[in-house]
Amino acid sequence: DIIATSAHLFLVAVLVGSNIPESPRFLMKNKDRDAHQVMRKIASWNKMSLPDQFEMSVSEEETGKERAWSLLTYSRYTCSATLAQMFIWFTAALYFFALSFNMNDVMGNPYVNLAATGIMEIIINVTSYFIIDRVGRRNCLLASFVACGISVLVCRLLPHSPLHYSHLSFKTVMVIIGRAFGGFIYSLVYLYSAEIFPTTVRSSGLGVCVFAAQVSSLIAPFVIVINENNANVVYSVLFFFCIFAFMAAWILPETAHVTLPRTIAEMDAAKDRTYSIFNESSPLIHHEQSHPPGH
Repeated sequence: DIIATSAHLFLVAVLVGSNIPESPRFLMKNKDRDAHQVMRKIASWNKMSLPDQFEMSVSEEETGKERAWSLLTYSRYTCSATLAQMFIWFTAALYFFALSFNMNDVMGNPYVNLAATGIMEIIINVTSYFIIDRVGRRNCLLASFVACGISVLVCRLLPHSPLHYSHLSFKTVMVIIGRAFGGFIYSLVYLYSAEIFPTTVRSSGLGVCVFAAQVSSLIAPFVIVINENNANVVYSVLFFFCIFAFMAAWILPETAHVTLPRTIAEMDAAKDRTYSIFNESSPLIHHEQSHPPGH
């Protein structure tokens, strides 16, 4: 049954993948006229139309050979932003999988708890769809880390004893809420990081972050092993990771309502939209506006 299901899913993936168009930017860099056709198809999907004399061009800077390691060497900000995102992905995966593996530590049927967590994740993700553009990606990420940190801190402080039935019930609720927010962070960082990294190295930047998350998912089971001697160790570890991840997210720029960076230089310019050591006076959400001369 597993093989049959996997085969069907693979077939669906092939059918869907074959209908995904090539990147217009990639086609333009290779002087391919199909880029215009792709852009017109994208416009039709969005119920828009392009002018008959529509032309596309790629600047010389964008056609340059920027590499992923340039993110670490271009400036202090691009290096810090890249490492911060790697740590955020690492923490998101560690938090999500550690709490998932630790479901047996809380009261109740672990399968029912897991199902309840899934329902909470659906509610949080659907709700975020309507508020993420208004509140901002960065603010949602910061708030989620606060919620995750509070959840595991409460679990750490509650006594771990069968005699405290009400405490164990509340602990179960907090674990379910915390894991649901952890799942939301895991979903959010895919969008957020894709908007922070510039076009020229976006796939490489995301690949590095995913690698950090995969390393974390390998470490997560060993965190649970530590928990065998002290039932609250895992919550302490996750709490401190949430604190550091919150600090890492603090230096990142808001990406809502702004033009996405195309080059590493444009990514470096985003430091003007952060509350950090790079810029201490700019707003959390920056809306690009044009002002007439003299204003």
